[in-house]
Amino acid sequence: MPEQTLRKTYHHGNLRAQLLNQSAEIIAKQGIESLSIRQVAKRLGVSHNAPSRHFENKAELVQNLVLDIMSRQQARLRSVLESNEGRHQQVQLRAALWSYLDWCASHPIEAQVIHHPDVRKMADYRIRSSMGDWVKSVEVLLGYDRKPGDPVSGAALHFFSLALGGAAILLNPLLRSASEEPDTKILIQRLVDDAYPVS
Repeated sequence: MPEQTLRKTYHHGNLRAQLLNQSAEIIAKQGIESLSIRQVAKRLGVSHNAPSRHFENKAELVQNLVLDIMSRQQARLRSVLESNEGRHQQVQLRAALWSYLDWCASHPIEAQVIHHPDVRKMADYRIRSSMGDWVKSVEVLLGYDRKPGDPVSGAALHFFSLALGGAAILLNPLLRSASEEPDTKILIQRLVDDAYPVS
């Protein structure tokens, strides 16, 4: 987006949100090594000191970006699980997998940030805790009451491998072209049907 357009869309009071949005775009399109607070401030047309009221450094900016994305994605998962509560486990798993893959397709920039390998290097205890909450949500769905220190259940690992593998196909142009399926919704449906067939 041209810098002039960014300046028109920025309004005082939503600087934190705009810093996160611009950071996500930079990471998704140019890589995390291209991200700097000064660059984001310049794109928004604010002074290079303005972001310091919200983020002390690049690591804190990335951490907050990841937490913001994960909290919204997990809220979506919880909503799906709640709306399918009491239904057969296979139905719930299908709905949960569809929800995650559809979120990746609908929010490719945010999904690329979450899946970016360099983002993991900046993960702090809050991000690890949030990821743990995601795992726990799925295990509760599967009926597991895992104690602290116990390994993640095989069924949950299976779900995560399907979710993350499906996301890689949707987000990686090379993998996506290899699927030879131009329609995103049909591709997601195929991934879900193959993972959890309708009985």
